[in-house]
Amino acid sequence: MPPSPASRCAANSTDVTGTWRRCITPRAAAAAFSLLAAWAAHAAEPCAPVRIAYTDRHAPPFYFGSGETVPAKPGAAVELIRKMVASAGCPIAFVRVPVARIRVALAEGSVDMAPLNATPADTGISAMPLDQNGKLDARRSIEAMTYVFVRGNDQVPANADTVEYFKGRRLGIIQGIAYAAQLRAEGYIVDAGATDLDRNIEKLLMGRVDAYVATVTAPADLDEVLRVRYGNKVRRLERPIRNSRTYLAASKQYYAAHPARVDAMWQWIAAHGRTQLTALIHEYERLP
Repeated sequence: MPPSPASRCAANSTDVTGTWRRCITPRAAAAAFSLLAAWAAHAAEPCAPVRIAYTDRHAPPFYFGSGETVPAKPGAAVELIRKMVASAGCPIAFVRVPVARIRVALAEGSVDMAPLNATPADTGISAMPLDQNGKLDARRSIEAMTYVFVRGNDQVPANADTVEYFKGRRLGIIQGIAYAAQLRAEGYIVDAGATDLDRNIEKLLMGRVDAYVATVTAPADLDEVLRVRYGNKVRRLERPIRNSRTYLAASKQYYAAHPARVDAMWQWIAAHGRTQLTALIHEYERLP
């Protein structure tokens, strides 16, 4: 008479006792331990430095210094990204490139992640945080506003409707900024020849542009920087000319290899990004 299932289990298995009972064959136990060992090895695998691209131009308080060098005080946005990557337990390798090259580098996979003032079209070239409807997930981004800066003695009301007032006028922006084409399509004359904030302000003060526009995460982000450098020669108008969001995009190659890691970084941005960036900006405002 063949043995009963219970006797086979007793003879060929390990009895696991708790609030319920089950039998595990030695072969199943070995397979389970192999899977656990593989998972543990993967979890313990050191994280290679995450290659983060950002602009090679001086744009305080977010990015300091020009060229390939990352200074000791690199800027509020750079320090925020460093905190985000550290939250996933990874080291970081910054790669400074011209703004116009950042999207190309992401598409090629020559960098792993980069901050983008993103549009839905960017989901075609990089991995972006998406909501349940497949749209860009604003919750895992940082809100940004583009403000207009004019000369201190310009006769422009502080509360002017910037969207309408500057149509047909020449706006200076940093070279390579993604929304230049959108501003042109909306009826603005865009001068994107200057490569950083200071050169744009010089053009403004010389009368070569009617205003300078810059994207910030809070209205006063640039106020102290400009006050220290230019006194009352430059002022910010109260109403932004556009609103947008900054996302930390990943190359599709990097996201395919490390989806959980990238998702954890995006979740950190959702939980801490805005408050951390505000604190960092205030810290940089106190620098001499």
